[in-house]
Amino acid sequence: MNKMSLENLKDCEDLLEGGLWMGTGGGGSYDDGMTLLKGALESGLSLEWVDVESIPDDVWTATIGLHGTIAPISRETQNEINRMGLKDNMGDMFLAEAVKELGEYMGYEFGSPAHSDGVVLNPSVWLDEMQIEEDGRYTHPALVELCRQMGMGGY
Repeated sequence: MNKMSLENLKDCEDLLEGGLWMGTGGGGSYDDGMTLLKGALESGLSLEWVDVESIPDDVWTATIGLHGTIAPISRETQNEINRMGLKDNMGDMFLAEAVKELGEYMGYEFGSPAHSDGVVLNPSVWLDEMQIEEDGRYTHPALVELCRQMGMGGY
């Protein structure tokens, strides 16, 4: 594979269906994905990917992804957003805009943005200076007790 592209709605449907069947989706809905891909096609954006071996060594790349929660915004957070007068000026293309702005700030053009979903096995996690998990096992006393109450093995 040298270069693949999505050139029409059928290509987009095939990509999303493949992601659903192969379990490689990013957790979003099929309809949301189709809306984004259709909008990108209608805007004339190029939707393509290449084999990593075909990217020249001097091309800058940025790995992008989302982190956070799907939980609704709390009333307190929404009030703070309103108080600060924050507005969504980027819409659905916020990741592309963020990479573009980062490149402008750094003085580089990112020629190869990439998305990444990750899975971590046996993590060690610290919150500030407090370790709560080591090698995949909760170590914080409150979490250990919660695991015991839930009947998780090994606690």
